Amino acid sequence: VVIMNYINLDFCIIENPLDKNKKPIIFVTRKGVQRLDETVVKESDYERAIYAIQNIGYVESDTLTFESSQESGHPNIAVDEIKKILEGKGMEYSQQLEKSIKNELDMFNLMGAKQLIKDLGEESGHRKNKKSLNSKAIISLQKNSVYKIPEVGEKITLFFYLFIECKFIGEKCYLNLNGDFTSKENNDLRNYLLPFKCDFIRINNVYNPNRIILKSCLINSDILKNLPIDYSGSFNLKTKVKDLVIDKLFVYYLMEVKNNFPLENRITIEIDNSINYDQMISMSKGIKKYYEKLFNGTKYVISHLPDSLEKMREILTQKMLTFADEDEFEKASKVKEDINYINKMSDKTDKKTKEGGVTTYYQFIKNFHIN
Repeated sequence: VVIMNYINLDFCIIENPLDKNKKPIIFVTRKGVQRLDETVVKESDYERAIYAIQNIGYVESDTLTFESSQESGHPNIAVDEIKKILEGKGMEYSQQLEKSIKNELDMFNLMGAKQLIKDLGEESGHRKNKKSLNSKAIISLQKNSVYKIPEVGEKITLFFYLFIECKFIGEKCYLNLNGDFTSKENNDLRNYLLPFKCDFIRINNVYNPNRIILKSCLINSDILKNLPIDYSGSFNLKTKVKDLVIDKLFVYYLMEVKNNFPLENRITIEIDNSINYDQMISMSKGIKKYYEKLFNGTKYVISHLPDSLEKMREILTQKMLTFADEDEFEKASKVKEDINYINKMSDKTDKKTKEGGVTTYYQFIKNFHIN
C-alpha cells in the first residue's frame, strides 16, 4: 500500500502530568529511536508531521512536542483516534519511546518536571487571573516590548519580502522559500518575488523562553499558489578552478521548478529579544503599505502574459517528453498536468484581453497564479 505524504517517524502519546483531564501530549522522534532525537527537525518528514498534527488541533509547543491548541476549534479527539490518524500517515506508535519519556518524567518529578510541562503546555486559551507561559523571563520580555508579543499557540499576521533561495551542492540547486524584513535586493543565490502577507503561529522552546519562534501557518505548497504564474528568475553559481572563476547561470520559470521545492516546509522566524521583535513589527507595518500599494494600485497589462505562457509550455513539453523517454511516467504525468493548467490560463488570457486587458495586480495574482 502506498501512503501519500508518508511520514517515516515514530510517536507516542503521554497523559498531561499536571492534569489528566487535559488533552494529552504528543511526542515525535526518528524511526526506531527510543529518545527524542532533535536531529530529525530539519528533515521533510518532520515538516509533514507538523502539518498532520496541526490538522488534529495540536501545535508544536516545543521541539518534537505537540500540545492541544485551545483556540484551534477542533473537537476533543480520543487517544486511540489520534493513533489511528497518525498511523494512517505512516507514523508508528513507539511503546519504547513512551516508556523512555515516562521514566524521564518520573526522574524529574521531584525536581520540577511538573513545572516544566506546565510551562510547555500553557500555550493558548483564555485563562482568568493567569499568565500564559508562567515565566519571569517571558513576563519581563513582554513588559519591555512596545508591541504585544503573541503567546504560544497564538497567531500573528506579518508582511515581509518573499524570496526564492537556492543552495548549490555541486551543480545541483536546492530551492526553498524564505522571507526578509529588511531588504528586497536580489543576489546570486536569492530572487525577490513580491511582498507577502502570511499568518504565523508562536511556538515555544521551554529551554530558552526568551527566544520568540514563529512558524508560518502556510506551507510552501500553499505559498506557491499565491504567486504569479509568469514569474521567472536566475541563479548564478560561481566556482573557482585553479585561478579561474567560472560563472554558470541557471535560468528558470517558477512554473518549471515549482515541484522541486520542499512543498511541506514552513518559514520560521526566530527573534532573541523584545527590541528586535519591535523592529520586526515596525518593518512589517512598512511592508504592508508597500503590499497594499502594489496589489491595489498597480495595473497589470494582460497582453504581456501570452508570450511567457508559450515559452513555459515549450519548456514543460520538452521536460515531459524527456521524462517519458526515461520511463519516468509519474513525473511526466505531473508535468502534463502543468501543461494543461497553462492551456487553461491561455484561454483565460484571451477572455480577459477581450474584456479590456488591464487589471489590478491583486486580480492578476487571483486569476493567474501557480497551480
